[in-house]
Amino acid sequence: MNIHTEAVNGQSGRNERHVQLSRGDIVEAKITDRKSDREAVVSIRGQKMTASFDNGVPAASRASIEITGKTEEGIRVRVITEAASSPSYSGGPSVEKTLSKLGIKDPSPEFRAAAERFLSAGAELTKENVRELQQYVERGQGTVTQRMETIDQAARRQLEPVRSHLLALHQSLHERALNTQIQEMKNAKSTTSRIGSFGEIIENLRSKIRSSQAVDGTIQNLKRALLEQNLHGNHQRSISELTQRITSLIQSGKGLDALSLVDNLANVLNKSNNVFPVTAVGHMQNALVNEPSLKEAVSKIRELAHSSLTTEQRTFLEGQIIQAETFTAKGRELKARQVVAGALEALSSTSLPAESSGAGSTRPDPGRYLDNDFLSTLPVTSKDYVVTTVSERMALATDDFKLMQRDVSRQLDRIAHITMHVRTATQVKPMLETVIHQLDKALMKSDWLLFADMKTERRMLEASSQLTRAKELIARGEHHSARQLIKEVQQTVNTLNFKPADTKVKHFATQQAEWHEKRPVQDRLNSYVKDAARSLVQNDHSGRQVFEGIRQLGYSRESEIARILAAGKGNVEEANQKNVRGLLLQMIKSDEESGRNQAQQVLMTSTGQQLLARSDSQHSNLQSLLLQLPVLLEGQTENLQVFINGRNKYNDQLDWENCNLYFLMETKKLGEIGISLQVTNRTLNITLKNDLPGFKHKLEPFTKACLKRLEQVGYTAGDIHFKPLHDKDTPAVPSKKITPQATQKGFDYKI
Repeated sequence: MNIHTEAVNGQSGRNERHVQLSRGDIVEAKITDRKSDREAVVSIRGQKMTASFDNGVPAASRASIEITGKTEEGIRVRVITEAASSPSYSGGPSVEKTLSKLGIKDPSPEFRAAAERFLSAGAELTKENVRELQQYVERGQGTVTQRMETIDQAARRQLEPVRSHLLALHQSLHERALNTQIQEMKNAKSTTSRIGSFGEIIENLRSKIRSSQAVDGTIQNLKRALLEQNLHGNHQRSISELTQRITSLIQSGKGLDALSLVDNLANVLNKSNNVFPVTAVGHMQNALVNEPSLKEAVSKIRELAHSSLTTEQRTFLEGQIIQAETFTAKGRELKARQVVAGALEALSSTSLPAESSGAGSTRPDPGRYLDNDFLSTLPVTSKDYVVTTVSERMALATDDFKLMQRDVSRQLDRIAHITMHVRTATQVKPMLETVIHQLDKALMKSDWLLFADMKTERRMLEASSQLTRAKELIARGEHHSARQLIKEVQQTVNTLNFKPADTKVKHFATQQAEWHEKRPVQDRLNSYVKDAARSLVQNDHSGRQVFEGIRQLGYSRESEIARILAAGKGNVEEANQKNVRGLLLQMIKSDEESGRNQAQQVLMTSTGQQLLARSDSQHSNLQSLLLQLPVLLEGQTENLQVFINGRNKYNDQLDWENCNLYFLMETKKLGEIGISLQVTNRTLNITLKNDLPGFKHKLEPFTKACLKRLEQVGYTAGDIHFKPLHDKDTPAVPSKKITPQATQKGFDYKI
């Protein structure tokens, strides 16, 4: 029997959901309101409901109860064990009784402690999941200490102790970082998964046909080789038609007839080898666009040319590069880039058959967003797609901006009028919260702010901060000051002008060109991780760009797809595939077993990261987040651990005025560095931790410059402290240091 319970306190938002309980379930309950000696309102997994107790309401505030049935008002239960009056679970003999009822006899000390931790957190233990928990504790991977840390993190987030949750958390907490695993996948593919030349594949195909062996694997190898080469469309179509006909003949038992088609296939492949693959030129053009240093870009182009171009093409390109270097020496880097871009464009266009440059071909007008110099750097096959995509995206972004501006201005004008009347001034608090939420939503999710310049983003941040102060003024009865502040924000919003930043639009266009270009999934995966790592450090101090980097890792993939489907608008393909997590799922569906196994391991790490960012339904007023993010440091992708603790302010948003952040990473020059940010009433105090001598002298000027930037978005500079990272008197585990003492369950924050 399943029992669906509903809230009794009329909560709204994310807490307004059903909790499914079944007869015989044993759960942890908190007594919140005693109605009689046999009836009380209890909280189970963060949901309040009325419970009738068969053996009387327990004296303690917490108890382990068994669901025995359903009543008109709620549920009927029986007390199994009572907890002590302290907030933490009391364990003792009661843990053994609970486990005994679930069929566990003589539990080990480690397993008993794990069960106690989950019961203390209010998680549900069943006969099924308790067996999986026991197997993980006693025979799981890693050390006992690592397994117990995994269990602690799962309990804090009130996750069910099932194998999938425990393994994903363990993988994310204790195995190699996500970016390291993806790099290992790329290295393994380049050394152990060579497909072979077209000639080898054709000979293998002939051999299998003659010996009546299955050819599916060979055909798949051929398709993957074609995908990597990215041949011209005519050759691709001819080869695709021939492979389909060969497969059909073999399946119908006419293998010998298929041999003649294999000869035709070999001829087409030989012709296609004389056509330079566009992919290599595309990579050179992307290197020129994305690399800020022209010297580094030219170095990459020369490396690609050496392995991809003919002698004649290399000679032509080298001559143009030498000319560009002459301009660079004279300080004319822009002209130098134009020379190299023109050379690559010439190679790209002459590599293609005449159909791509015929007199009758037309190209959509790129309008004001993309100039011709930039378009010349894109691969020919992607230009029309990029121009169309960018133009449509800019048009939608402009419409969204105008709608936001009009709605916010209208609401602020109404709020300002209401604050003129003392009796109704208190009514504006929820109205202000709605506007603040609208501004914050624009900051993190709107397309128009994704392309706006940093000045506009800072003005939006300042507007949101000012409205928060206005809300505080109204709470103190200072209505006149609040009204003045609201008017200032309205004026700021009215004077905003959406002008897409050239660098952001071109970056988006380059990403679209790379996505449109046919490339192996593994290459895309590695590129996406590098892009995310770059956006986390090279972002013009934009919070939105940092958030986009996290999105590119795919941590919010499932929630974004659900939101798009529920709203009936949005780009499902982009949310589904254009991120690391989506590409990993593509690899799992591939035919290559070794790639599937590796992708599954990396996907498990990604899932563990999502679980570590899960909301705590029982402690909705507190948030905690543990992230491991790739960051670009001196050209190398390194792992950054981020710990965030704070209070829930409004609509699941972190109270940025009062929160703690801790960053931990390993560097080659300075070793391990810890950075602690403590914010109290917008006053920001920074503590930097490192064990090297002279660390304070090296970092102090840089830290002061960072504080000045933070002041621009509403913070007040506080103190700067320098301390050793590993102190003998305190543990060196940051998660232990920053866990608030108010609760043992920790906080949760959902991206």
